[in-house]
Amino acid sequence: GRVRVAAFPSVATGLMVPALTAFRQRHPDVRVTFTEAEPETSMPAVADGGLDLAVTHEYGRLPEPALGGLRQVLLHRDRMLLAVPPHLQRAGRTGAGLRDFADATWLSALPSSGFQAATELLCRAEGFEPDIAFRSDQYEVLLGLVAADFGVALVPALAAVPHRGVAYLEVTRPAGLTHDIHITTREADTSPAVEALSALLVRRGVGEADPAGRGRSGAEAGRAGRQA
Repeated sequence: GRVRVAAFPSVATGLMVPALTAFRQRHPDVRVTFTEAEPETSMPAVADGGLDLAVTHEYGRLPEPALGGLRQVLLHRDRMLLAVPPHLQRAGRTGAGLRDFADATWLSALPSSGFQAATELLCRAEGFEPDIAFRSDQYEVLLGLVAADFGVALVPALAAVPHRGVAYLEVTRPAGLTHDIHITTREADTSPAVEALSALLVRRGVGEADPAGRGRSGAEAGRAGRQA
């Protein structure tokens, strides 16, 4: 058998390497290939048959992607945090609304990413246009810029590693801001190897994962709305 897999960079090392290692030990006769890819690339590839399984992500409160022919299982629901230089964290404050930083310089991802779209859309929903002066698709770069006092940035909790010169605030407004990680496969795919890898990923989880196994499909997406 064969399983063609993709995952976005943030989970490639911490989740996929150990999961694929465990899968190879249990299923040595299955050939596994892996590609690092963002959902904008991996989801169409799964739908078209170029990939069998992708670990994808999306940001709560954004319009959910079309899932025609695809099925998703929620692997982890992550909080979004605001990374700020310590001098912008008021004494004793652990949370803030995005509008509290309407006059700040913002850091975000490259324009083609969902992360960048989430930053802009959420700030606009709070009544201001973010002044995005620095862009990178690497969280390490964004946190380094925050530490150097170049601005503030939204980051998923999974990426909010301890960093000298960076304080993290819970986002209190808008409420319910999440970063959702899914296993994405084709609805019609009944491959035992794909099902086995999906089950292994669910068992391993991502950090303190939200209870997994709550799936949605293209047919269900039109009825159920977003899980945020």
